[in-house]
Amino acid sequence: IAGWVPTNRVAELRSAVEEAAGGRVTFEESPPDVPGASHKIPTLLKHSGLLRPFEKLVATYGVPGYREIDPTPLVGVTFVLMFGVMFGDLGHGLVLALLGALLVLRAIPALASQAETGVILLACGLSSAVFGLLYGNLFGLEDVIPALWIRPMRDIWTLLGASVVFGVIVLNIGFGCRLATAIREDRVLEAIFDKNGLVGLLLYWCLGGIIVLIALGRHLPGWLDALTVALALSLFFAEPLTRLVSGVRPLVHGNTAELFVQAFFELFEALISYLSNTLSYVRLGAFAVAHAGLSTVVFLLADMLSSGPTGGVRRLLIVALGNIVVIGFEGLIVGIQTLRLEYYELFGKFYKGDGTPFKPLTLPRMQSSPNTVIKER
Repeated sequence: IAGWVPTNRVAELRSAVEEAAGGRVTFEESPPDVPGASHKIPTLLKHSGLLRPFEKLVATYGVPGYREIDPTPLVGVTFVLMFGVMFGDLGHGLVLALLGALLVLRAIPALASQAETGVILLACGLSSAVFGLLYGNLFGLEDVIPALWIRPMRDIWTLLGASVVFGVIVLNIGFGCRLATAIREDRVLEAIFDKNGLVGLLLYWCLGGIIVLIALGRHLPGWLDALTVALALSLFFAEPLTRLVSGVRPLVHGNTAELFVQAFFELFEALISYLSNTLSYVRLGAFAVAHAGLSTVVFLLADMLSSGPTGGVRRLLIVALGNIVVIGFEGLIVGIQTLRLEYYELFGKFYKGDGTPFKPLTLPRMQSSPNTVIKER
């Protein structure tokens, strides 16, 4: 039998095998990184009960490689935060948290298998409730509780600007994870001139600085212009420069004209991706505004149909049904948008997800009855 075992269980496995074989066994132990070996090392993820449900969100994209940065803790934080920003409502958040708690406690027999999903719902619901306090939003009503920060419908530009700042922070974390992964995989030289590596990070900072200075009406310093051009040229000549620092010759592989055309489009794609990835986080503020607006529509519709002797009952039913629709439909849409930001904007910076999950060896259980005779051959 040849296979993999976690390092901290090697002694346990050796003892069990030697006991079962009565000492008549040869047990050979090898480290995972054997020089020249072509095998693929499996990945065993170990997280606490709070983070384990987020493993499934990561695994949907792909299993981390053995030397790759595991994004599960990062997803556990950013997913909950972004969901709360987009779905900020104290009442709706507490409803989601209550539903998540019922799933965690397995209080709904038909959904007993969704306990891990309940953890995500509970965390996202609490996050939504916190941002509901910051927005002063309770079941779509903005005049019941005071806003601890801003009101989405009245401070749209502040909210959108804060969303972009949050996106810049998350993307910088993605750049950092790309460099950390390169160090762990001993591919530092390949990450220097990568669009998501060191040069890409510096170029992203320079472009961000230029945009901020222009927005503030400030003069652009000459050194910033020169550095931005130098970094852009470094990305343009990324392949020959990488070969140069790696000691690989020739510096240009293949047709030179094709190399220049490819380099131009890769640089153009990198610049566009920096802008689009950053602006994608505007959706955080946009969905927060949409949530407040949709909740307002529910109450407007209820007020329009509240006339007559049964108007009060109709109004109550419309408000209740409208809030249920908002929680279910918009909660689903916000969850999808949050996953999109994780998969495309964040994971695209550093994560491949081409690993192989560790699967322990299992033997089928032998079942027998009193009338069964097992013959040895």
